[in-house]
Amino acid sequence: MPHCPDCGEKLHECVDAPDPAAEAASAEKAAAKTVTAAEVRIAEIQRDRDIELAKIQAGIVRDEVVVEAVVAEAEADATTAALAPEPEQEPEPVVIVDADQDVTDEASIPPAAEQGGDPEPASSGSSSSSNPWW
Repeated sequence: MPHCPDCGEKLHECVDAPDPAAEAASAEKAAAKTVTAAEVRIAEIQRDRDIELAKIQAGIVRDEVVVEAVVAEAEADATTAALAPEPEQEPEPVVIVDADQDVTDEASIPPAAEQGGDPEPASSGSSSSSNPWW
């Protein structure tokens, strides 16, 4: 046997004569389910939107952090360069020049004729300046 949807008992008189308050309550309940489904859909759309906005903002923040890091590094390099002492220039090599010697004559050797003096003749005899082995 079927049961009464309102009271759960076996069918009785209320089934034959529907209660207008019960019908209004069930219509309101059905409408509430429809509105609830629409509200759930709106909430899902808003959730997706919020997630996308958070991702975009995180990307912007990440980019800003990278830019700030690059700027800070450049400022640190500039400060280091400004505070660092200038490198010393390498000293020029010291050339000791005798005061009596002429620097221009040093580069070339004068020919034997200008040196003054005749070349010694090669002699087979012994001399004090010759090598005895030759």
